[in-house]
Amino acid sequence: MIHIDMHIIWTVVDLLLLLVLLRVFLFKPVLGMIEKRKNIIQTSLSEADEKNAAAGELKKQYENSLKDAKQESFQIVSEAKDRAQVQYNQIIEKANADASQIVKQANAAAEADRGITHHNPIENDRRVGRNGGYLRRRFRRRFSGYLRRCFRRGLCRRFRCRFCCRFRG
Repeated sequence: MIHIDMHIIWTVVDLLLLLVLLRVFLFKPVLGMIEKRKNIIQTSLSEADEKNAAAGELKKQYENSLKDAKQESFQIVSEAKDRAQVQYNQIIEKANADASQIVKQANAAAEADRGITHHNPIENDRRVGRNGGYLRRRFRRRFSGYLRRCFRRGLCRRFRCRFCCRFRG
């Protein structure tokens, strides 16, 4: 038969008692701490996921608003360019109109000074020829002494005097 020694029974009882004590005083508190830690980590991860989702939404809103702002700025710039072009065209048209008006007035004043009328072209040619010849003769008489001295000294060729070369007879 099997012979059971008392030492073996006491050893088994000691082991069982140690197992119960370890389970009550060590395993339960350690497992409780691990469970609490696991819950804390789980809530932190879920909060981080929520914040990431909210940040993604904010980023999309920011990108959309930035895109809208860029489009609006391009639109404002293009409208300003169009207004500037219209204003430029108006200024150019006004300047051309003013210039043509000034030219017309200057031509009218010049014709009035010459005594030209548009009614009789033959008379106009005679007056212009006569007045032009008269002014040229008067100018030559007045500066003939200067022209003679200029030619005698050779100043005209040396200094290329435009005055003498233009009005000599």
